[in-house]
Amino acid sequence: LNPIWISGIDLEGTARDVWPDGDRAYVAAGGGFGVIDISDPFHAKRLGGLDLKSGAAYLIRGDGSTVYVADNVEGLIAADVSDPARVKRIKSYRFRVNDLWIDDSYLYIAGMGGLTLLDRSDPLRLTKAASFNTDGKPKLVRASGNLIALYEAGKGVWLLGLEDGELKKLSLFDPFDDVRDMQLKEGRLFVFTSKNGLMEVDVTDALSPLLKTVYPNRGDQTAIAVADGSV
Repeated sequence: LNPIWISGIDLEGTARDVWPDGDRAYVAAGGGFGVIDISDPFHAKRLGGLDLKSGAAYLIRGDGSTVYVADNVEGLIAADVSDPARVKRIKSYRFRVNDLWIDDSYLYIAGMGGLTLLDRSDPLRLTKAASFNTDGKPKLVRASGNLIALYEAGKGVWLLGLEDGELKKLSLFDPFDDVRDMQLKEGRLFVFTSKNGLMEVDVTDALSPLLKTVYPNRGDQTAIAVADGSV
């Protein structure tokens, strides 16, 4: 592969996370976040954003109307981006966040002691829907349908099922290495490790995850993405 630079945009502070959402990208940078129009990738432009006026924004997830930002001072902040030129803070919540994931119904928070699912039907009142407790500190969480992957350092990747509003432990996949990133999509779990490289795991039967392929690490990559059948 020979990636080609298309365009870029200047933001205040260091960009720490980005979340694509259709023709937009939300970027956590410095002490806030920006909403970027990427409908024309050759001419990306900033539509708006929000200065959190606190610490450093380091994680961001969004779905077109609401964005959730993890901040190292306030915790978790919900913001209304339905009008990107006039972004409004909705509410802040005291969560210690190591990682975030989002779908149509829930906000998934990996933090000290385990995983918490929040019902996000009302951003003004995020309510606890389910939880899964661990002994350590989960670092990464991904979800696809009713299947959830939760990486806990020193343990491995927990595969959890969401059934009748409860999280159930299905299995534990041990990559025998530190996991830098992972993605879960259509019955496949992609686990990117520090030394072993990229692992493709068949989780069609989440009770018995099956390692299919290992792709060697060919550089100092830190993250992966899955799109159109490619990683």
